[in-house]
Amino acid sequence: KFRVISVDTFDGSDRPEGDFDTIGAARAHAEYETSVWGMCSMYIYDDRGDCVGEAHSLEEDSDGILSQN
Repeated sequence: KFRVISVDTFDGSDRPEGDFDTIGAARAHAEYETSVWGMCSMYIYDDRGDCVGEAHSLEEDSDGILSQN
């Protein structure tokens, strides 16, 4: 099993997104969610508690330049 945890990079709060049977499903969820929500990061953990992947949203700053948060 793999667990995805989201972190709001604005206020620092976190919450579990869900548990997934495969790392592919966990990664797909994390990548999709960070593509539609700004100011967040998603971390994927295996059943031992090791971080095995991550995804981050991209935000546009006031000059219209994309940057990774």
